[in-house]
Amino acid sequence: MAGLTESGFNFSGSNYSVGGDEWRGDLQNFGNIGRQIESWISGHIILIVAVLAIIFLVSLAILYISYSARAGLFFAVNSLEEGEKNINLATSFRAGRKYFWRLLGLTLLVVLIVLAALLVLAGVGIGMFALAATVSLWFLILIIPLALALFLAFIVLSIYLGFALNLGARFLVIKNYTINQAFFAAGGMIRANLGKLLVLWLINMVLAFAAGLVFALIFFLVGGLLVGVGIGIYYLAKISGVIIYSIPVLLIIIAALIAAKGLVCSYFSTYWTLAWREIQNAKIKMPACRQTGKMTV
Repeated sequence: MAGLTESGFNFSGSNYSVGGDEWRGDLQNFGNIGRQIESWISGHIILIVAVLAIIFLVSLAILYISYSARAGLFFAVNSLEEGEKNINLATSFRAGRKYFWRLLGLTLLVVLIVLAALLVLAGVGIGMFALAATVSLWFLILIIPLALALFLAFIVLSIYLGFALNLGARFLVIKNYTINQAFFAAGGMIRANLGKLLVLWLINMVLAFAAGLVFALIFFLVGGLLVGVGIGIYYLAKISGVIIYSIPVLLIIIAALIAAKGLVCSYFSTYWTLAWREIQNAKIKMPACRQTGKMTV
């Protein structure tokens, strides 16, 4: 459930196509096609609105389930580490539901910051190259390194914000922080533990790469077996048999891929929750060690 929005869920609309003779390269035909599309939309406006409303409601439901379950997963892992025994799917999901809006708000905050930085970067880049084109091309000697530096700065900012979202979500749920408190608390943790976080991120990348190799191997083995079965069915029942065989097999494969990716996403969510706990607990215990001179276990 927590991996729903991270498991490749998307919606693809159907394509509108017309015959080849209508696509001859004169403006009149393009105008006719545009009028046909406009006429079709006008005649089916209620259907279009209904389909869009259904898509919106389904997407909102999936978003609600995913973000609530993600918060519930943070809560469950932390509670189990604290020694709580009565943790299950129902209690975790109920606990996570109250963080839906805040978790969504934190995500939107980070996305808006990234988009704003991207717009600034694009504006500065366009302005610099326009200046070079209007004044002198020699400006490119200075502009190109500066543009590369700005691009690298954007990459660093994106990585920083990724950490801020990852850690801030746990502050928000486990510490019951507001969106602003969680964002700034995550920033403080990043600045104080940048080296540790980079090591954790590298371990994350290695584990993700290993998991990808395992899933790719399983996919090719199972896929090869299924293709072999399909070839056998073709020789026995021709194309109709292959079609009957392919539809349920493809649905099962898609469901298995979504479930597998959701499982991996949830595993790494647990990984980062445990890492967050270790860093947070170390931060809390260090002052006590200094004050008492005793080791805190």
